[in-house]
Amino acid sequence: MQTSAKTSYVTRTQGSLVLYRGLVSSAASEAGAAMGQPVLAGDVRLLGGEISGCNGNATYGVCGNSEVCGVKLSNSKAGVYNFTGKVSDCVFSNLTVAIKDGRSLDVELVRCRFQNNERNFEICYGGAGATLVDCDISPARFPNVLRRWKNREGEWRSPRILIKRHLVLRVVDDQGRPVVGALVDVNNERADGPVPEYGATLTDANGLTPPAESGRAIYLVESVEEARETASAFERYTYNLKISANGKTKEIKGLVPGNDWRDNALNVVIERR
Repeated sequence: MQTSAKTSYVTRTQGSLVLYRGLVSSAASEAGAAMGQPVLAGDVRLLGGEISGCNGNATYGVCGNSEVCGVKLSNSKAGVYNFTGKVSDCVFSNLTVAIKDGRSLDVELVRCRFQNNERNFEICYGGAGATLVDCDISPARFPNVLRRWKNREGEWRSPRILIKRHLVLRVVDDQGRPVVGALVDVNNERADGPVPEYGATLTDANGLTPPAESGRAIYLVESVEEARETASAFERYTYNLKISANGKTKEIKGLVPGNDWRDNALNVVIERR
C-alpha cells in the first residue's frame, strides 16, 4: 500500500487490516514528501513488512488486542504511539521518537531493535511506561523523556522504563561434559532490588537451564528508569549466582545482565566430586 499525496491518511475504522510482509509508505517522489498519520483501528494485524515515511505516528490507533510482530517502523515522527499490549521482533529506525505516550502507554517490547532514532522514549502524559525484554537498544541522539503527570483527581503518575533479559547457563565439569541436574540459584545483590523470575532452576541433559521459549527461563532486570519529582532516576542491578552439583558449589558475584545473553549461553565449569 502506498499513498500518493504529500499529506494523506491511511484509515481503517472497522473490519480487518492485515499487513503481511508489505510496505506502507509515501509514493510521492518530491523531496520531503510524506504520508500523514495512519489511523488504524478494529482488527489490525501487522505481521512483517514496513511502515515508513509517516508525518505523524506510524501506528496511531493500534490497540492492545492488535498483533504487531516483525514490523520495521522507520522515517516517521513516532513508531509505537500510546499502545497497550505486546510488540515483538520489530525494528524502530530513524524515528523522531520510537515509543511515544498519549496518556495510556503500557507496552511490552520483546526482542525489538532500536537504531538511529532521535529519541527512543517520550513518556510524559500519564502512561505507565514500557517493559523491554531481550531488546537491542542503540543510544539515541537525545536522552529519553520521562516526566510525572498529574491526573484530574490530583494523583501523580510516574512512568518507568524497565529492561530485563533472559539468562541461559551451561554447566559443565572440568572435562567439558554437561552436568545434569545442577541447581542454579540467582539472587539480586540488592535486598530491595527486583527478584529474578525462575531464579532457582535445574539444568537439563545438556547441562543447560531452560531457554527463553520454554516459558521457564531465568529473567533478570537489568535496569529501571523512573520519573521522579524533579528528574528521572536510573537504577542498574547486578546478581549473584550459586551453582550446586555433585557435592560441589561454585559462586559468581556481581553478574551484570547484557545483550550478549540473547543468543549465547553463559558457561560455568564446576568440578566433579
